[in-house]
Amino acid sequence: MKKHYTQRVIDLSMNLKEKYQDIIANSKSAFTRIRKIKLSDLFIQMLANKGQAQQSELFNFYNEVNKKMSVSATAFFNARMKFNPEALLKIMQDITKEEYTEADHLCKLNNHYIFAVDGSDFSLPATMETRSKYGTSSN
Repeated sequence: MKKHYTQRVIDLSMNLKEKYQDIIANSKSAFTRIRKIKLSDLFIQMLANKGQAQQSELFNFYNEVNKKMSVSATAFFNARMKFNPEALLKIMQDITKEEYTEADHLCKLNNHYIFAVDGSDFSLPATMETRSKYGTSSN
């Protein structure tokens, strides 16, 4: 049975240095010493980024992974700047290739693969005709 996509990303994050060492750092000295910011945390946080202020992003990330936040937003930003964006592209391409090697685990509807779901909502006019055709909800 194939691993869930999220689990594969987490597993990969633990082995980033071994698998992508030659492309991950912007300089030869980046990610060579043991620091407070682990490479795996840096990678996962970049993927989990929700577009909030950096301090909020970090606070929320460390809360979600149940770790103590022992770094400043500036230190985290500086560490992210050492991460080669081309490496991120390569890593995500590799994960995507792995995801689609065997497509039989993917969801289908009417024999079509489901790749995304639109979470949009809209309001219908509150008329008797609309109510009789679509019904009503209690929320």
